[in-house]
Amino acid sequence: MNSLPPASGLPVASRSAAAHPARSEPLPIPVRLERLQADFEAFAAIGRTAAGGSGRLAFSEADRQGRAFIRERMAAAGLEVYEDPAGNIHGYRPGREGGLRVATGSHSDSVENGGHFDGAVGLLGGLEVLRALREAGIVTRRGLEVISFLAEEPNRFGLSCIGSRGLCGRLSRRLLEERRDPEGRTLAEALRSMGVSPEALLAVQPGDFRCHAFVEVHVEQGRTLYDRKVPLGLVTDIVGAYRYRVRFVGQADHAGGTPMDRRRDALAAAAEGVLAVERICRGYHTRDIVGTVGVLRVVPGAINVIPGECEMILEVRGRAHFPKSIPVAEIRAAFEETARRRGVALEMETLMEDESRMVSPLVLETIASCAEALGYPYLRMPSRTGHDAMHLAEHSPVGMIFLPSREGIGHHPAEWTDGEDIEKGLRLLAASLVRLADEDERSTNGREAAPRRP
Repeated sequence: MNSLPPASGLPVASRSAAAHPARSEPLPIPVRLERLQADFEAFAAIGRTAAGGSGRLAFSEADRQGRAFIRERMAAAGLEVYEDPAGNIHGYRPGREGGLRVATGSHSDSVENGGHFDGAVGLLGGLEVLRALREAGIVTRRGLEVISFLAEEPNRFGLSCIGSRGLCGRLSRRLLEERRDPEGRTLAEALRSMGVSPEALLAVQPGDFRCHAFVEVHVEQGRTLYDRKVPLGLVTDIVGAYRYRVRFVGQADHAGGTPMDRRRDALAAAAEGVLAVERICRGYHTRDIVGTVGVLRVVPGAINVIPGECEMILEVRGRAHFPKSIPVAEIRAAFEETARRRGVALEMETLMEDESRMVSPLVLETIASCAEALGYPYLRMPSRTGHDAMHLAEHSPVGMIFLPSREGIGHHPAEWTDGEDIEKGLRLLAASLVRLADEDERSTNGREAAPRRP
């Protein structure tokens, strides 16, 4: 799988009775999947890996090329294109009046050898929706906008959603100047390489960016919708994610000359730590708390040398009703016990602590109402993965629409979402954006403000 599936000829999966019934005729907003297909194929070619996956890692040359592609497509669609101080690219379509805008979008970067639907469905799909509305002659009361967020995926700085954090005033000078990648380059230097001024970014204050509503379409990257054969998920809340850099420091010695009972093996301590994460998080017997060690670095990394240092990145995720402090404290205690028993030192640094977020009830109900009008089945469900929308939710009402991931696969070249489901998701997005952009001054967050100028 390297691109969007064909726009026609797809098998129609049977839908479960978990869906909500239709209440009125579908809203006639067309979406051209053949045009979206062409965009997907061109975008997927940028940074394609030897294994057929996506390799547009944040701050890489492929990432820069992908961002240039998005700019070109936005301009070709007749949108007003500009870049905010955090490096996010906006394509704006004016409405009949001023006021806060209604926005959609997603990210253009990917993980190493990732899938071609992650981010691209919401970004290219959002662009297609704005094109379709223009061609249908639909001009909304409020302006509409599609946003391409910078560096959403986890990267070599251990921080995701950099663009959306920056847009919401959540990046500090200390973080920009002290957070370094394995080569020693600072986050500020990486941002400069993308044309982002750290000084302009740091001038952004929380609340400077607000929109009337933001709706993101994304593939689920889980198997709930796929298993239940429902084409759409309406997100109720977004899980929190907490990341830590953990270092076990022992003593590097000759592997042949050091007896087993005299070793201070940092890797052996880290291995116990990884198993402790699995044991503790499994012990909660719930999908609402998960723990993962996805990165392990061994020093010196030689066949005949006992590891003197082992660094790992720990991630714990939890929903709003489950305090992350409980499993993290248990994991830290297990690490400390292992370090004492094995005679190694332990260091634990916080990289990121993102609290879980609830979506806007009013935006959620607007999306649900549109789904029912279109006759589309849906489930209300949590997002167990982080997204740019969770950061925008601090100051703007947000909603999310999930699409099924075949076999639940995500962050992998085999990632796949059927064209039929993509079409439903984009038609629902179009209907929701129009309704939100045309609604009365009840304002989804109780506030209105002067429009931002591109």
